[in-house]
Amino acid sequence: MGYARAGDATRLLDPEEAGTQIVRTRSANGIRQRREMNVIYEDGLWELIFRSSLPGAKAIKKQVKSILRQIRETGRYEAEPIAGHLDAATVTWDHAAAVARVQYGLNVDAHRFRELLVSGGILTTRNSIPHRKWEHLFWPVPSGSRWEIWACILPQLIHFAAKIRRELALAERALQMSLPFPTAALIGHVDEEAGS
Repeated sequence: MGYARAGDATRLLDPEEAGTQIVRTRSANGIRQRREMNVIYEDGLWELIFRSSLPGAKAIKKQVKSILRQIRETGRYEAEPIAGHLDAATVTWDHAAAVARVQYGLNVDAHRFRELLVSGGILTTRNSIPHRKWEHLFWPVPSGSRWEIWACILPQLIHFAAKIRRELALAERALQMSLPFPTAALIGHVDEEAGS
């Protein structure tokens, strides 16, 4: 906001807008210390923004005034949709599967990619929708019950799906190794022993 020292800013604020907190820090030589530091609460931050003449603060003030005007005139505020939001920020399941194949060597189609995330507990078994605790990783498409993936977390989801696939393959091999030999092989082995 244009203040060289926090103390200069906090002197302008009311007591409920700023204060001090004890904070644990480390000194340059690694010794732990407890220090009292000036803090500015949210209300104080707004006060400093509205007092500032910096260009960034002016832009924020202009936006806040526009929001307040809209609330006064209509009784509510509706944010303008960001142009191209879904195109830029989210990806479809088909696109995610293509990225998994081309960039990560995970040979899956969109259906198999979703199945891996179901197996990993990210998506529900019913309709392959995100579990409530994982909804923040996806974007609900307004035209129905479809969900798209936030592009910024796609690499992590692909790595997770690859990990699930490896774990499922290992579990399948372990199961196969724990099963008895096929009946035909056992019969052939018994016949050989009987003939000798």
